[in-house]
Amino acid sequence: MRILCATATLAIVATACASPPLSGRVEGGRYVDALGEVSVEIPPVPNVEIRDRGSQGFSWVDFSVGAGYWMFPGGAYSLEWYHDWFRDGQVRASPEAYYEATESLLPAYVRANFAGTFELVDYERREVGGRPAVRFLAKGIRDGLPALVTGTSIWFGDRIALALHSLRIPDDASGPPDQFVHWPRYDRFCESIRRLDAPE
Repeated sequence: MRILCATATLAIVATACASPPLSGRVEGGRYVDALGEVSVEIPPVPNVEIRDRGSQGFSWVDFSVGAGYWMFPGGAYSLEWYHDWFRDGQVRASPEAYYEATESLLPAYVRANFAGTFELVDYERREVGGRPAVRFLAKGIRDGLPALVTGTSIWFGDRIALALHSLRIPDDASGPPDQFVHWPRYDRFCESIRRLDAPE
């Protein structure tokens, strides 16, 4: 995972557009992927830098302070867009099939990503924008620092969106890790995801 709140100004967004060349594009405060399949609102990361990559089967975009400084207060955000996350066409058949496949895959996904040091803490079924979704929390060590990743997988039939938010956990932290997530900002990021190449 490459992941990566304060309020972004128009000048900050303009700076983001001038950072590394994008495969996709920025327009109207939103990022649109190179294939024109999905868009998401640019989260309120100060001095935001946007990085992306795309192919026919998978694309991602990161929003962070500078070049991937996820440990900055407020954290960083990422959107991953999969054409066939499960490699199983049956998952497209129903929300229940999606839920079951996602819950089965999550532990392995978390272990294989996020610097290889993270473990799944919890997950729950929910809906985002009326679509089936699974939200999870994972804890681990990233760049030598204690970190939390919040992720939400959202079912778009033959596509899966994965909205990620990474945060540093304070060294003297106690209590549940999700207390450090700014839920209104993260929820808005998740709910802003739009599929553009098919009817909603």
